[in-house]
Amino acid sequence: MREGIAFTRLGCRGMPAAAESVCVARDVQLRGAYRARGCHIAHLSAKASLDQCAMPSRMGCGVSCEVTPHHFTLNRRGCDLRFALQNESAPGRAADREALWQGLADGTVDAIATDHAPHEPAFEGCGVR
Repeated sequence: MREGIAFTRLGCRGMPAAAESVCVARDVQLRGAYRARGCHIAHLSAKASLDQCAMPSRMGCGVSCEVTPHHFTLNRRGCDLRFALQNESAPGRAADREALWQGLADGTVDAIATDHAPHEPAFEGCGVR
């Protein structure tokens, strides 16, 4: 879950947006350095990550990306314990959501994908009590 007030209220430490965007930048650069055929970035949630995908995508350099519905439709007011218990990444800041919508509109985002990934019950809600 993204760092911020909502997750802090739950007594948890959140993840900064940079944790995502730095990894996206690395993957996009490695794709170019090794002339890989393509690179797909799943579940973008931060504007900085989308920015890392935008230029190569527009140049046809084999970078594609997707977003999940909860990242571009929900705001922090809708964020509560259920996100933490379901191991969902909660929505980011308004600027991130706006950027994801813009990416959908201009074609930078290639797909909307649900985040259905089964987890063992023992790992659900891990760290939240």
